[in-house]
Amino acid sequence: KKMGLMDTEGNIKIKPSFSQIMPLALDPNLGFTASLGIAKDEMGVHLVDFNDLRTSKTYQTIGDFNKYGLAPIKDGKYLGFINTDLKVVIEPIYRTLGTFNQYGLVSACKDGVNGSLRCGYLQNDGTEVIPLKFDEVANFNKLGLVVVRENAKNCSLPSGNCKVDMVYDKSGTLVIGKTNEAAPIGIRYATTDTLFNNSYIVIKTFTPTSNNDEELEYNLIERNSYHRITNTGYKSIRKYDSNYLFPVMKDGKWGLIDTSGKVLSKPTYKEMMYSTEGLYGVKFDNNKYGFIDKKGKVQIAFD
Repeated sequence: KKMGLMDTEGNIKIKPSFSQIMPLALDPNLGFTASLGIAKDEMGVHLVDFNDLRTSKTYQTIGDFNKYGLAPIKDGKYLGFINTDLKVVIEPIYRTLGTFNQYGLVSACKDGVNGSLRCGYLQNDGTEVIPLKFDEVANFNKLGLVVVRENAKNCSLPSGNCKVDMVYDKSGTLVIGKTNEAAPIGIRYATTDTLFNNSYIVIKTFTPTSNNDEELEYNLIERNSYHRITNTGYKSIRKYDSNYLFPVMKDGKWGLIDTSGKVLSKPTYKEMMYSTEGLYGVKFDNNKYGFIDKKGKVQIAFD
């Protein structure tokens, strides 16, 4: 009741020691070819190379190969990846592993202290791109950004324990960090696929308030450089105009920032209209209208 391999001349190449040997049908769309199979015995499963008759060590499970020539393996309670040459590329030391995304990255979590998991992202060669030090990681959006989350104990808002979000790009560069390292604010982020002026990625920003609620605001990230444009979240951001300025709202008041994020007019005005002949119609606290220029200077008084 055991299976092995014999060549066409009757020579035994692998002794009958497995309960089953099955060829792997690789998807031709993966872009590579290999002659591989799965051999099962009472200990688990092995990967078999039918060309040179090598077998891998025993694993609990071996999954399907992806376009990077890697298959997930499970060794005990830990996960890794093996390649078509039967070499382990990502050691089975991770408690969870996702699937590789369009950027060649895979989410991974491994054991931390006190039973916690530390999560981040790996390249397909096992290199850490986003360090495995976070409590949670989300999926990348279509524009190459991802949210990571850290549990903090010394938050200023809300006070005490909170969850603090940060945003990384696909190269592992921190795009939006903590608001305050010593006493962070528990701001949550949500990446979107929304583009402003076809050049700026919109990030939803949930800022906690003093009454234990959240306020939805927005940040902007430059699409190509992944540079953060806004230095704070805004309640509303309008597309930039012919002067390449964004009207922005904060705390119910409107101001102006440029495409580098420089504040040209602090959010001061109750209303703001798009520019006419280079000037912006604005409503001041006295409920009167006037005009400011693109540098934020008052040109026509609020009469």
